[in-house]
Amino acid sequence: MHQYHSPTNSNPSHSYIVDLSDGTWKDHMGQEDFEEISSCYDNALNEPLPDYLKEILCKLDKKYCSSDIYDDFSTIAAHLVKDPEVIWLKQAVIDYVLLFMDQNDATLKMPLTEQDLLEDIFGFIKKSKRLTGTTCVTGNESLASSEHRNSMRAIGSIYQEERKTSGAHADLCFYYGSNELACLELGLADSGSHGTKELNEVGIKVPIMMKNFALQISRQYGINMSGIKIVGFMISGLNLTALLMTFEGSTSLITRSKRLRLPETVADIPRLLPLVLKLIFNAAQTVKGTMNTIKEASTSVCLDNDNDLPFFPPCYVSSNKRKTPEDY
Repeated sequence: MHQYHSPTNSNPSHSYIVDLSDGTWKDHMGQEDFEEISSCYDNALNEPLPDYLKEILCKLDKKYCSSDIYDDFSTIAAHLVKDPEVIWLKQAVIDYVLLFMDQNDATLKMPLTEQDLLEDIFGFIKKSKRLTGTTCVTGNESLASSEHRNSMRAIGSIYQEERKTSGAHADLCFYYGSNELACLELGLADSGSHGTKELNEVGIKVPIMMKNFALQISRQYGINMSGIKIVGFMISGLNLTALLMTFEGSTSLITRSKRLRLPETVADIPRLLPLVLKLIFNAAQTVKGTMNTIKEASTSVCLDNDNDLPFFPPCYVSSNKRKTPEDY
């Protein structure tokens, strides 16, 4: 894993993170190993929606006028407490349609700031916290990342004390208590899937943050890594990619969703919006599953701090003092 990347730069391969979407792996891995790892990939982000949610989204079929969509969805009956999934889905569609109603169904006008992009266009991602009971914080330093980066720091009497290294900052982070379960990075401009920012965020920063989240949870509660799943998102303009991290042996596996695009016109809504909402719903269910794993562990009495968890390699910390893509 370490052979084809410089040890002075932080790369997911140094941290035993495998993303087979990176074509380099196929060039440096035997076919048998490649197929074995591929068979371990998780399909949680692509699960079919429950029938009652499918039925709601089918109301969009053949609709090309924002007022018609609004009228149909505003009449959907749902209880705020008993039907959180229906409330979230209904409101996600209405909020998106209102973007066009405010502009007389013209082509969607892009916001001027990243914060407006997150709140106005992709607001349904943050609001998915209602599906899980998590809380959201924007622009916060990751505690798990900071803890890992400073794991070797100590007060020295002989050598000069090292300065504390800042943890990675996520544009949005989902928390269960103090546990980080999902993160999001965004860019206002879309430079394509091979643009520098997206390559750095999806290929380096987000996977390393995700693994640090999982390691922190595993060590705090004594949970085997195989019971944890972490979610990450990357927004570039109107495009969304989701990442799912699962664990097999000593390896962290990254599964990427397709790069989905939000509608720019009302006529695009029936085709494009349901795919994005389905992805966010499945991501929320994945986060909820990890929360349940934590709850099950935290409600079990433990009187011995010496757990027998198998060793799991931590993330590699670069010796390069210059800023890397992980730092932004």
